[in-house]
Amino acid sequence: MLKAGAVLLAVLVLFCTACGKRGSGDAIQTNLPQSAVPQTSEPVPQQGGSLKLPMPRNLNKDNLNYNPLIATTEEALGLYSLVFESLIGIDESNRLIPSLAINWSADEENANSWIINLRENVKWHSGDILTAGDVVYTFNQLYTLGSESYYASALSSINRIEMIDATTLRVTMNSAGIGELYSLSFPIIHENAEPFTGTGAYRASYVSNTKITLKSNEEWWDRPPYIDTVEFHARESNATALASYGAGQLNFVPTALLTVGQYSEAGKTVVTDMMTQNMEVMLVNHNRAFVSRVEFRRAIAHALNRTKLITNAYMNRARAADVPVPPDSWLYNSNAVQYDFNLNSANAILDELGSRVGADGRRTLNGSPIELTLLTSGTTENTVRSEAAGMIAEQLAAIGITVNVVTAAHSY
Repeated sequence: MLKAGAVLLAVLVLFCTACGKRGSGDAIQTNLPQSAVPQTSEPVPQQGGSLKLPMPRNLNKDNLNYNPLIATTEEALGLYSLVFESLIGIDESNRLIPSLAINWSADEENANSWIINLRENVKWHSGDILTAGDVVYTFNQLYTLGSESYYASALSSINRIEMIDATTLRVTMNSAGIGELYSLSFPIIHENAEPFTGTGAYRASYVSNTKITLKSNEEWWDRPPYIDTVEFHARESNATALASYGAGQLNFVPTALLTVGQYSEAGKTVVTDMMTQNMEVMLVNHNRAFVSRVEFRRAIAHALNRTKLITNAYMNRARAADVPVPPDSWLYNSNAVQYDFNLNSANAILDELGSRVGADGRRTLNGSPIELTLLTSGTTENTVRSEAAGMIAEQLAAIGITVNVVTAAHSY
C-alpha cells in the first residue's frame, strides 16, 4: 500500500493553522510525507489576518441546509470541521482526544457502554448552550440518514445514545473495546438551527453558492483562532483555484498536484508537504479462485517495486506501508511483516502454485495465460493513478503476468 496525498487532510490542516500556527507568506497546501519537510524554526503566531481558499466543489449539492452529516466530498469535511465539532476528536497520530466531550469512562454496569461527560457552558453560534440532548438528536438524524451520511459507518458500532442529564450521556456500543470510541467523531448539530450553526472555532457570517465567509468565534470554549477571517470562493476546479492563486485572488490552496513545487518562491509562497490519512491501495477481487489464494497475493507483493513507483509516479511524495495503518500513527508497527521487492521470491511462489513461464515470457496455469484487469481512476488534472497502474503492469510483466489497465473517470 502506498501512503499518498488527498485533498481531505490538506483542508483539515487549515484547522490547525487557523487555531494555532501561522507561516510567513501565502501557502499552497499539498499532501506529502511530513518527513520530506525541511526543519525550520517555529514561527511566532500573530493575531489577525484572513485566508482566502477555494470553496469545496458540490458543497451544497442535494444539501441546501449545509448539513455536515451528509457532506459529499472530503473537501467539504474540511470546511465543516472549522464550524462543527464532534464529541471526541482524533489527533494527527490517530489518538482519541477530548473535544465536546471533556472525558469518558467505561460503564461499570455494561462492558459495551461508556459514560460521556460534556464540557459545560459550550455555546452554539446561536447563543444556546450545548446539551446532551443535542447529541441524542444528532445521533437520531444520523440513524435516519443511514447510508446517505458520510458517517454511516458509526451506526455499525453505536447501538444507542441515551441522555443521563444535561451534560452526561451513556453510549452503548455493539462491541466492547476502546476502539469503538472512534465512531463518536461525527459532527454534532443543533435542532432547528440556521445552516452553519455549530460550536466550532469559526462561525458563518455570509453563506451563498459562490462565497462563504467564516469569522473567528470569540465565544469558543478553546483558545480563539489567530486568523480572524476565512473566506471560501467558488472555483470550477483545482486547476482554476491554482490559477486564481497565481493571480493573487486566493492565498491558500489545497492540492494533490505532485508538481506543486513549481509554485514555491522564497519570501512569497510556502509549499508545505503534509502526511495524509489516505492510502493508495490495490484491492483484489476474491471471486477469482486463483487470485484469492494468499500465496498469489504474496507473489504480487514481492513483484511490485514500490520504491520505483513512489519515485517515478508519486515523485517521492508517498510512503510505502505493508499494513492498513498510516506510518505516522501511534498504532503503526514498523516490525510488521514486510514484502520487499524480490522477483526471485515472486517467481518461486508462482512456480510452487503450478504456473509456468513459456517461451514468450507469459505465465500460464493449466494451459491458460494468467491475465489481470487493473481498474483505476483519474482526472485530467491528476493522472498519477493511471501512471502508477501502467508501471504496475510493466512490473508484473516481469514475472509473466499480463495486466490490462482500465482507467475510469473520477467523479466528485
